[in-house]
Amino acid sequence: MEGYIVVEGVARGLGFNADRLIHLPGFGDFQLAKIEKLVSNQRKHNNNNEDINMNSESQDNFFPTENRDTLDELLPLDEMNEDEDWDIDEMNEDMERNYNSLSGANTQSEKPKRLPKGISEYQAKWYLEDDLEDLIDEHGLQSDDDDEEEVMYDDEEVEMQMDENDGRSGYEPSEMFVELTPEEEAKQLELYQRRAKDDLDFPDEIELNMNESAQKRLARYRGVKSLANCEWDFDEADPKRPSEWERYLRISNFKATKNKILKEYIRDSQVQAGERVRLYIEAPSYILERIQDPKIQPFVVYGLLEHEHKLGICNFSIQTWEGYDQPIKSKESIIVQYGPRRQVISPLYSGSTRNANNVAKFQRYLHPGNVSIATAITPVMFTNTPAIFYKQDHTTGQIEMIGQGTFLNSDHTRILAKRVVLTGDIFKIHKNVVTIRYMFFNSDDVINYKYIPLFTKMGRSGLIKESLGTHGYFKAIFDGKLNAQDIVGMALYKRLWPKVSIMHQE
Repeated sequence: MEGYIVVEGVARGLGFNADRLIHLPGFGDFQLAKIEKLVSNQRKHNNNNEDINMNSESQDNFFPTENRDTLDELLPLDEMNEDEDWDIDEMNEDMERNYNSLSGANTQSEKPKRLPKGISEYQAKWYLEDDLEDLIDEHGLQSDDDDEEEVMYDDEEVEMQMDENDGRSGYEPSEMFVELTPEEEAKQLELYQRRAKDDLDFPDEIELNMNESAQKRLARYRGVKSLANCEWDFDEADPKRPSEWERYLRISNFKATKNKILKEYIRDSQVQAGERVRLYIEAPSYILERIQDPKIQPFVVYGLLEHEHKLGICNFSIQTWEGYDQPIKSKESIIVQYGPRRQVISPLYSGSTRNANNVAKFQRYLHPGNVSIATAITPVMFTNTPAIFYKQDHTTGQIEMIGQGTFLNSDHTRILAKRVVLTGDIFKIHKNVVTIRYMFFNSDDVINYKYIPLFTKMGRSGLIKESLGTHGYFKAIFDGKLNAQDIVGMALYKRLWPKVSIMHQE
């Protein structure tokens, strides 16, 4: 038949269906024009029917129907705002309830009914109910006259005083802040940066330049109390979001969808395992020139399940191969073989976590011995498929195995958050009140990031109280007295988006 590649052989596995696509390794996915199931008539010769050749065959022909799969990898533009079958399974009740709780649709008022003395409404959101009750027992209830908009603390810890002459609040004279001269400021900053470079306390630590604005450099970052329970919209508007984001395959319940598609394929298979078949593949003729003699190397044709040609945000488990000791960096191009497919991906690595809000922390490198998640935009696979990861030498073309894992799922709701840590130097300590410098270098940045929590290397947590001067100094209050050798940090996060893969061609 002119215009087609005809392949004849024996079916294995789940068989074939004329409405489904087929995959030729190294060449891509193609449609079927016809399937011929070949049935041997050798049994008629045993009935002394000498007129029939023992090698003769009858044919059962199967043609595509109107439900034939297309070669479109994305949702058509004219269907983006309509309900269609790309969101294959409706979200179950548990996932729907979880999303509503994250989006705030059915949440109750977050204001606690009982506030401990010295704890504001804003701070109370960070405490569990049991912790709040313990603080109430220790310090008593917040009085009705307390200003709910102002963060107040225990007098014995902060020693706030009121000036009798003008009524303004102020710190005791020993805590008076005096700005350094520009020359002295630059000298001390140089000493601090030199010491910080010798021993970075946080792997995600970054430093701001003296004349740099944190608001401009970290415009895409946000501060959250905890990645495990923060609110984060998986479809948020972001200039870095892939342009075709809303056109990728979306599956609400991957496990249920996989079982459904497998059952439907088994039920609708037109050729079963063990049967001889002739496939008419709509593929260009140049493929024949690149195919080796089947007597030397078997030529295998793979049948695809429904939707397996479409691109989705796919997750693989990955663990470094025991014989590979080189660093593997996120976004670095590698090759993954899963099922019949071999794709070149630039994956984003993240921790193997299962938070309720589906937010995971991005990893810059794979950690040897640990199982991580590799995320990339690739064709979906609905079978239980192991994955092997390779790295290719661009000079010699040789490939080396670097890791192993499994194709897990396609999940567009999984959010990858990259963390950076701004660190500051402890300038003065007065009980729980600490003066910090070199985290910011202007008062506007201090005010902008005032409500983002602070933490220390030794496990203390705190909040910015107020800005001091114009060079980025500020006072902060912590939940305990700090050690002078401690390091104060502020964690900020930004959303990372996966990249599209391409088919690997030998």
